[in-house]
Amino acid sequence: MTPHDHAASKLDDPADRDGEDQAQACPACRSTETEIFFAMRQLPVHGQAVHATREAALKLTRGDQVLAVCRDCSFVLNTAFDPDLLDYSGAHEESQAFSPAFRAFITELATGWTARYDLAGELVVEIGCGKGDFLAVLAETGVGRAHGVDPGIDLDRLPEGGRVTGERAHYAPSELSRSAVAVACRHTLEHIPDSTDFLADVVAGLDPEHCRALLFEVPDVTRVLTEAAFWDLQYEHCSSFTAGALKALFERHGLEVLDLRLVYGGQYLIVEADPTPGRRTPEAYAEVAPPEEVVAQCHAFAAAVKDKLDQWTAWFAAQHEAGRETVVWGGGAKGLVFLSNLPEARVRRVVDINKGLHGAWLGGVGVPIVAPDELREDPPDTVLLMNEVYLDEVRRMLDDLGLADVELLAI
Repeated sequence: MTPHDHAASKLDDPADRDGEDQAQACPACRSTETEIFFAMRQLPVHGQAVHATREAALKLTRGDQVLAVCRDCSFVLNTAFDPDLLDYSGAHEESQAFSPAFRAFITELATGWTARYDLAGELVVEIGCGKGDFLAVLAETGVGRAHGVDPGIDLDRLPEGGRVTGERAHYAPSELSRSAVAVACRHTLEHIPDSTDFLADVVAGLDPEHCRALLFEVPDVTRVLTEAAFWDLQYEHCSSFTAGALKALFERHGLEVLDLRLVYGGQYLIVEADPTPGRRTPEAYAEVAPPEEVVAQCHAFAAAVKDKLDQWTAWFAAQHEAGRETVVWGGGAKGLVFLSNLPEARVRRVVDINKGLHGAWLGGVGVPIVAPDELREDPPDTVLLMNEVYLDEVRRMLDDLGLADVELLAI
């Protein structure tokens, strides 16, 4: 078996499956007005799992993505999601903090939140804190104590000194959460199958008089739909939000939305909300798209993805015919989903700046993940970048490695 011989994910038309796929009630608003619009079969279920061998990477469990849209609130859900397929007992490496661009982004975000909600010297709880990168930044911006809750947190990676603390657990209301002046939750809500029940638990764990803000961040599914960005459809992301769905979810729980905006090159949605309505003046944020507009985007999505896959298949074929090697830059979920749907790509290595991935193998694909420095001795002809927000950063890294002649493209 060569490095590119792997089981590919498969797109199909849900309408052709004789009722096998069933729409479900919307987990965000409980409406039964949902419709299936897209299916991606046999997708590797973990985008951040670390695989020490090629054999382990190829054995990564697979599951189906059968996406439905709610016609009432524009929420998008995976109706085939099975949480029992996920296994977080092994090593996972989701940190983006090795990137200077990402570190600058979270520093700006933390600084803004600390100033806007007077968090200096106060307790902030972060739900789903990952490896604790944002907790450390919160502490640097003046928060008195930043406490994280995450089943996969590595407590040994937290800064010393007691201002950054954590617990390896799923979130549940506690005395600590009721003491928090703000609750942050970044890139966690999309992993929660029932967003309504989850947000109800978060609200129940607050003291609304003491807590000044709920600060949430999720990927923006509208960008995925309009750009046919199929590589962003991670299996773990069972819940996908438009701005309208996110706003409606928070308002149904009695929260006043203070701000709703796109950040990070339009890839992420930020919502800031007050558990005590009327206490602060909301920002003048943009109007959200009506659900019928989102439904129309969903209807066009499957055909757009097929066209995009055809384009990339032809592009890789031309690269191979010309004898040019392409290296994919991005050893996380984006690279995994992209290559899982393009077995014709036949890449022999993937690059990532995350040191925790060096020497590992890309899940479901079985391609080695290497450090950027390794390109110096064996330069490719083209680097294909999985996230255009890092285009300038990666170009500088390649130039510094003496690889100014290497072509850099972003998907």
